[in-house]
Amino acid sequence: MMSPDLFAKGVFAKPELKNNDISPITAFIDPYKNADRADRVLPEELNKAIDYANVKEITEYSAGGIVENNSQIVLIAKKNKKGKKEWSFPKGHIEKDESPEVAAVREVWEETGLKTRVKERLGISNYWFYAGEHHIHKYVYFFNLEVLAGQLTLSGNDDEEICDIQWVNQTQLFDLLFYPMERKIAKFFFDRMAL
Repeated sequence: MMSPDLFAKGVFAKPELKNNDISPITAFIDPYKNADRADRVLPEELNKAIDYANVKEITEYSAGGIVENNSQIVLIAKKNKKGKKEWSFPKGHIEKDESPEVAAVREVWEETGLKTRVKERLGISNYWFYAGEHHIHKYVYFFNLEVLAGQLTLSGNDDEEICDIQWVNQTQLFDLLFYPMERKIAKFFFDRMAL
């Protein structure tokens, strides 16, 4: 049975319609509709002042989620500018002509070494941030994924920013998760499991 959508639960705000380019429904059907992806921004470019008059708005889409195995959840860590680990769920960009579900499975494989399958859709978060001279509207599709095979590993990881990966229990998860939105989705996930 599919879980209730996080939009209905009020956990996530629905994406704002902009010239009818995207809606919560079309976002899952066509996640690349009218979207550009920002170029990777070099660290020195992040430090320069933003010329707000020339900022280009870009929409990006990512997918990933909660990977579970025997009541343990996978977290990955990336180091911030100060060298501190920021723990989060595995996720990454949706490639052109790729569904969010396929992207979530691929990204989890690339970042963790685990082969998974999507059990259910949990919801979509969206937020804005600046990267260089781009103002990026980011949508992240969260799924509950079940482990089919593989071992947790950093070797073969294409994302050189990932510095650590581990299985954690529920208590550790809430202590480690860096992003408030990911804490909300974790709470929703565990609240549902307790029913």
